[in-house]
Amino acid sequence: MKKFLGFITVCLMMLVALPVGCFAAEDQNDYNAAAWLEPAVGDWYTTKGEFAMTIEGDSLNGNPVTGMNDCTFGYPRTGTFTINENNVPRNIKLEVLGNKSHQYLVIDGMTLLRRSLQPAYNESMGGIYLGMTKDNLKGLYKEPTSIVQENGTERWNYDSHKFAVLFKNDIIAAIRIFKGSDRKFDKSLLGADDAPAAYTTAYNFEQYPVAIEEATVASDGYKIDQGEFFYFRPDYVELSIYKNE
Repeated sequence: MKKFLGFITVCLMMLVALPVGCFAAEDQNDYNAAAWLEPAVGDWYTTKGEFAMTIEGDSLNGNPVTGMNDCTFGYPRTGTFTINENNVPRNIKLEVLGNKSHQYLVIDGMTLLRRSLQPAYNESMGGIYLGMTKDNLKGLYKEPTSIVQENGTERWNYDSHKFAVLFKNDIIAAIRIFKGSDRKFDKSLLGADDAPAAYTTAYNFEQYPVAIEEATVASDGYKIDQGEFFYFRPDYVELSIYKNE
């Protein structure tokens, strides 16, 4: 375990300590590390199921935060934190995103950690689930038709079946089924050609989905269990870890 923690630490960028300078969009009194880190308190694991980090109060792996900068308190929240490890200042950029079983911690924009040893999810499509890694997906499907960068994610398109998955770092953050696809969600057996009303019945949405006619306009997110959300667009339906705010 110590060797692995050392590996994570070595990968962290060694920069000059930054001064406190976080921006709290909702409350100007939230200028402290404990307030920012509160949603991330607890243990974190790699996608291989190895312990990687623990956060408690204003400490990362037992090292108190001595400086913080470029912080946001919205969703997802990001910030850069300075700790002293063996009397050496290290800056760590953190991003917290997702909800419930799909809450993730991204370190320096590269290493993605999750809350549990094993992935947890509610709905899936053809065996593909939110939180699945690239290696696991490759074990189920052949290489994608194309790979496209999209708003900080990497979209893998599977044209023969008319679906796509969007990766955030190494995990699937969204699954899209396009109109005319032969793919269905595994629990409900619903696809992109089914009406939103059918999804309301199958997943017990708290409110009835509003039809979106413009391809460039995002719908509201309709919540199901485990921090997963459905989005409805004219040409596809999407299952995602992201919640529009």
